[in-house]
Parts: sequence; C-alpha cells; structure tokens
Amino acid sequence: HESKNVMAVRINPADPTIFASGGEDGTIRFWKLGQGKPLQILRDSAMNCFPLNWTPQCGVNEIAFSHDGEQIAARYANGTFRLWNPATGRMIADARRADPGDSFQAMAAIPETNRIAIGTNRSLVRFYDFDTGSENIEARVDLHKIATGLQSQYPDMQLQYSMNEPNIRSIAYSSHRKYLAIGTVDGKVFIVDNDGLNQKAFAVTKGSAVKSLKFNNEGSLLFAGTEDRVLEAWSISANQPQMVATMEGHTGPIRSVAVIPGLDRMITVSEDDTILIRDAFRNTRGLIDGVCSKLSLKGLGAGQYLKTHHGFASYCAPPGEE
Repeated sequence: HESKNVMAVRINPADPTIFASGGEDGTIRFWKLGQGKPLQILRDSAMNCFPLNWTPQCGVNEIAFSHDGEQIAARYANGTFRLWNPATGRMIADARRADPGDSFQAMAAIPETNRIAIGTNRSLVRFYDFDTGSENIEARVDLHKIATGLQSQYPDMQLQYSMNEPNIRSIAYSSHRKYLAIGTVDGKVFIVDNDGLNQKAFAVTKGSAVKSLKFNNEGSLLFAGTEDRVLEAWSISANQPQMVATMEGHTGPIRSVAVIPGLDRMITVSEDDTILIRDAFRNTRGLIDGVCSKLSLKGLGAGQYLKTHHGFASYCAPPGEE
C-alpha cells in the first residue's frame, strides 16, 4: 500500500480465494491467496490522496463486501464511506457522511441482504443500502439504550455510555443475521439477537479496545481483535459468553479480522504491518489455534507468502494441499 499501513482486510463471500485490503494510502486492493501482486486497485481520485498529497485523512480504515461479492464498501479516516463496484472500478454512490459533526467509526455487511451496518461516533448503529447508499432510519440501534438496559444484569461491569461519545469501535453480524455484536473503546462487547429481546455483554482480557469483531461461519463463536495484540475467541451460545481461546502472533494491535468460509481459517491484520493467515480447528477441548505451523510470520520458513510493505503474511494451503 505505497509505503503505508494495511488497515483492514475482508474475504469475498462469493470467492473465498479472493480478499481485499484497505490501506492508509487511500486504496482498496484485491488479492488472490498465494499471489504477491494485487489483482486490482481502487482509489477515489477526488480525494487527491496520491503519494505527494497524502494526509492521514486518506486512509481506508475498514472495508466490507456485499453478500454476493459484487460490491464493496469502504470507511475512510475522514469519517465518510463509499460504495464501489469492483467489476467496473467505479463508485456506486458518492461519499456518504453521518449527520453534521458525526463520523463513521465501524462497519459490517449484513449477511444475505444488500445492506450494511455502520457505527457512528454518537453511539448509534445505522443501516444503509449497498445499491443506493440510502439509510433506513427506523432500523437504527442505540448502544446507549442497550448498555443502560443491561447494567442490572452485569453489576460488576461499567456499562453506562453517553450518547455523544465515540464509544463504538467495531461491529459484526453473524450468519443468518441472528446476532449483532458491538465492540467498544473500553473493551466491552455487546451481543443483541435479531429480535432484540436477548442481549448479552462481556469484557475482553485487560479491557483493551475491541478493534475488530468477526463471527465464525456457524455463528457460535465470536473473534475479537484487540488493542492488546491478542485475538480472543468467545463462545456465545450459552446465556453467559465464555472465552475459549486466546491467539497471539502479532506484535501490534489487531486492526481487522476475517474468516475464510469453509476452510476453518482466518486472516488478521495488525499495526505491526503484517497480515497473518491462521488455522482454527476443533477437537474435544473446543477451539485450537495454530499459526500455519509450517510457516513463519516474517517469512523465515518454507511456503508461500503475501508481501506487505514492511513484512510478510504467511499463507496456509487449503486442506489436502499441505
């Protein structure tokens, strides 16, 4: 990403061998697993974010594919988001911004729909159409109200949030839209089921900011990438969520987490300038984590690599190809 950091990564749901990365340089790049050169690069020329004019506001902080993989949304450091058609390389709609004084803080595509959920600095989750960029105002979710309602259920956790503070740091939807997860700047995760009646909360280890959330394909596990460089896996099927694994491997905060459908593998992006592709599989103890045991994160072992500007991301071959 032109000497800048990789900020986000997402798998194309229509083709799990393709993923996209968003960078501080203001570009969205499309990659194929096992190849070191991008297939395509998208950039909004109107932002004038070319190398000589670059500012921190250029960064693509988060990306999300539509359920059919035909569109991609990007959330930028300047508080806006844009919708793109990767096939044509053109924007579907002009830049969208929240209300005056607001900015977008987190983003997630809603499975099996053509909508996207975006968290704002006013502790709201707002919902937009992938095709037009228009908002469904009636569907808004208010973190302030959810946290206030859960405080008596979790007396040992501080769950009071102001409506006018940037509390939301990450959001995610499970498959079939059963759960919405909201991660906060102070290390809390709120889980709301589809009918809004069953709500849960938990705190990640050390209370560090939850920078990225992602459900596994079955919707039974929630992966939380933290400011503390750790990827945590939480089982959410019980009334009280339980942490079942912690996964290390990065030397910087984890910015983004993606799950590869059908392969029991996930991708994490860190502020240490690396993309790490992990194994995640089950045995009688539950979730076990491996970090592509044949390969080194920094490219010191045998195998295939996806090169970033300052480091390497290891590549796990699909099952049966090791």
